[in-house]
Amino acid sequence: MDFGRVLACEVAASLKQGDHVRHSNQLPRALFSFLFLLLIPLGGRRSLQTSSYAITIALANPVEHGSKLGLAVRKALLASPAAVMADRRLADSELGDQLIDFPSLTVRSLAGLVSFGDIWRAVKLRRRTQLVCGEVKQSRIYLELLFLLQAIRYLLAERVVAAFPRDHLLLTDFDRDAYNRPLVWHANMLGRHTATLVHGTPGKTYLPFLAQSVFVWGGSQAEWVGRLQTKTKVHVVGRPELSFAISAGKPARLRVVHSMERLTTGEVHCLREVCHAARKAGLDVSFRLHPSAPRDSLDGQWGAVIGDAEIEAGESGFLDSLEPGDLVVGVSSTAIVDAVAVGLPAWIVADSERQLPCDLEFLREKGGNPASLIEFLQSDGGSRGAHMLRLSSLRESLVAGTGLQSASMLRRAVKASVTD
Repeated sequence: MDFGRVLACEVAASLKQGDHVRHSNQLPRALFSFLFLLLIPLGGRRSLQTSSYAITIALANPVEHGSKLGLAVRKALLASPAAVMADRRLADSELGDQLIDFPSLTVRSLAGLVSFGDIWRAVKLRRRTQLVCGEVKQSRIYLELLFLLQAIRYLLAERVVAAFPRDHLLLTDFDRDAYNRPLVWHANMLGRHTATLVHGTPGKTYLPFLAQSVFVWGGSQAEWVGRLQTKTKVHVVGRPELSFAISAGKPARLRVVHSMERLTTGEVHCLREVCHAARKAGLDVSFRLHPSAPRDSLDGQWGAVIGDAEIEAGESGFLDSLEPGDLVVGVSSTAIVDAVAVGLPAWIVADSERQLPCDLEFLREKGGNPASLIEFLQSDGGSRGAHMLRLSSLRESLVAGTGLQSASMLRRAVKASVTD
């Protein structure tokens, strides 16, 4: 086996998912980064950190929801000492001083860790493979820079993983993201145990799973993974970061959640009809932006839906913003499942032809559609109670447990992952 070519192809493949694909000003960013990369070896040096714990929780998303997930998992695994690994420069302060720093795909995060030898090895790897843009068009020079930075990260990841104990478990929040993929790949190659949590309702971007085991929220996800990736070990663990429930209360606010979708004409019509019915029923209507989407990025279709609705910026956590009386509606957002998981009513507004992540497809099949929402808004308290009972019966299929119950399930899954 030509290991150099295999590694080079793996580096190129790993660049297809991650926040880097949406960066603006790519050409000036690339030129500045190339210059800084060449100056790094001339500066001060710092040690590459690794973990001697039984478990390392590697976080591609160390802010907001990702930070809470990492902290909840570490707390649930107190009997099995676990380290949290993330890019310290980007991580929330709540993760603490004990955070193990592993650089992300930015030249500033690599400062102090890169030698001229690392850069030369990355250049040689680039010569072993072709490099093409993914679904999002990128500047050629920017793409070349990304390959060099990611190749260096793969070299660093090998050193980190090689220092793990032989029975070590690497647990990630997302195994296909450009941040975690080098760690997972080397852990698999070097015979360490790997598992991935599910940080959102999974769809096609999650496949194929790279980790040996997948920790899912509930039965709907377990069935989906088992059907599409039969050799992957699946463990239902619920959501340890959720430790509260919200009483549905009297309907007071319709919240339209945005996940950077391109709406169809039918979806625009349905959303406008739903918003009209909500206002007619005396509810406030608000529109919640996706955290990565500034308002000026919304196209005319979303503009037609929003109208004069209150605009909610997406920087703060969605779960923390939920209140009694909230009704949640969206096309393909994980926020819909979040609302159901804590006890609030939620609906799917998506054309039948749209491919949805597995949990949202499950909800749509079980009646979480625009017609049932309009019926809910127009009905009396008894009919609304029947709808809430239906959602309650679906909730366990979506999220099998939360809080302490989920923590117990997670501990069992971790034990099984290192003994299977």
